[in-house]
Amino acid sequence: MRKLPGPSYVDYLNSLANTHQDELEDFSQYLKENTAQQYFFEKGPDTIYLHDYQKKQYRFVTPNVRQLLGYCPDAIMEGGSELLLHLFQPDDLVVFSNELFKTILLFLKNVPATEYEQYRFSFNYRLKHKNGAYCHMLQQGTYLRSTPDGKPLFSFSTISDISTYKADTRMILKIEHINAGGFNRQVLTNYYFPDPEEKMLSRREMEILKWIIDGLNSETIAQKLNTSCHTIKTHRKHILKKTNAKNTADLVRYAVCNGLLSH
Repeated sequence: MRKLPGPSYVDYLNSLANTHQDELEDFSQYLKENTAQQYFFEKGPDTIYLHDYQKKQYRFVTPNVRQLLGYCPDAIMEGGSELLLHLFQPDDLVVFSNELFKTILLFLKNVPATEYEQYRFSFNYRLKHKNGAYCHMLQQGTYLRSTPDGKPLFSFSTISDISTYKADTRMILKIEHINAGGFNRQVLTNYYFPDPEEKMLSRREMEILKWIIDGLNSETIAQKLNTSCHTIKTHRKHILKKTNAKNTADLVRYAVCNGLLSH
């Protein structure tokens, strides 16, 4: 995997700790203008929070975080970023810090801070509940304010427990643009694999990848393997997800970077 430029998530938090302080004034008013009914703060399935990267603190956490993680809001706010990093599943934290979060920073680098709230960032990971069990979480939100050089200072998000619907450990990042009419346009989807075995291409996928790079279409590959075109297209989808490739050119780059063309 190509090493992404920029700071990891942990380094990012540390780098902002000693910079200028940027405050969100009258946050209660901000919430009134940007959230739904009070029900979701108390009993809803999603915990809403405001994360201050500069101070490494959670400035606001809804009471229902107790249902989600077993901790009261005060414990989360007192523990701050360090507590949440401690609750992260270790393999997921490595992927989130060194790959997923870096991808977000690279994306935001080309977005004016005034337009941050037009984008929704969704991704999943595992956190440890107070009872010791790891739960699959889906985080969805946006970023607020930025340093003069474009680094986001706050994240305003919801977190939901999706353990009932999640069986594998694959992490997915989706970035969507939300226009004035409320319609979403998907901008980016990336897949990450904390378990290296889930990311490895199978022998058959490797075989198909090489034929794709050679310029063969799905129909021709299906004939060579004496299987259906539908089966080959399914393999292609899996290959694209495992390599985060969007097209054949991306697959070629992936193969070159990982030394697959010489095999």
